[in-house]
Amino acid sequence: MVIVLEKKGMSTKKVLIISIMLIGLTALLTGIGTMAYFSSTQTSGPNLLSTGSITINVNGQDPWTGTFNSTLADMKPGLKLWGNVTVQNTGQNQADLWLSIINVVTDNGSDTSAELLEPAANDIDGVIRYDVYDNTGSGLQSIITDSDGFTISTGTHNLTGALQTTAMKDQWIYIGNIPSSATWHINQSFTMDGNITNWAQTDNMTFNVVFYAQQSQGTPQPAAPSPELPGYGR
Repeated sequence: MVIVLEKKGMSTKKVLIISIMLIGLTALLTGIGTMAYFSSTQTSGPNLLSTGSITINVNGQDPWTGTFNSTLADMKPGLKLWGNVTVQNTGQNQADLWLSIINVVTDNGSDTSAELLEPAANDIDGVIRYDVYDNTGSGLQSIITDSDGFTISTGTHNLTGALQTTAMKDQWIYIGNIPSSATWHINQSFTMDGNITNWAQTDNMTFNVVFYAQQSQGTPQPAAPSPELPGYGR
């Protein structure tokens, strides 16, 4: 706003007073549109976003340090031996569960006189039939059976007869979706093919069994571990 003072001789003091009054009037008129009204505001308390957990233990251990050494000793042709465990979901979330056998290594052990009469070999991993069962409910529920021809590995010595040997080591087998706080009983069996001869005497096979639990909820669904055993994935 511009004020032109035409009357000559008006003092500087009067001009200053008039200017201050005009500035105040302008501020008052400008503030008319921002006057307060009745209102109410509500604000929530502190909101907590927390993450859940995916945790399993095997035979009550986390980390799992147990072995099947005692139950897999003294293998013989045609004999089935077992490695049985309990897997508990101790986390807050349901989870998908897989199993894999890794780090398979064989060695000759010691030589017997009968063993020395045959060509030297120690690849017993190719003649160990393998199966997995869920024993949580009533009776064994098959996940993989040795009648399908699954062995730990393939090599020079494989299953005899009509079955085609299929190695399952280093591949993931889907066990199922385990709820939070649930305990499952998983049984594995290891059977030496009944037609094995003396070349396999005193041989050894070492391996690790891995259980892997993964978040099962989410969009998109979390990818399964790779590789999964063909026909036995999620």
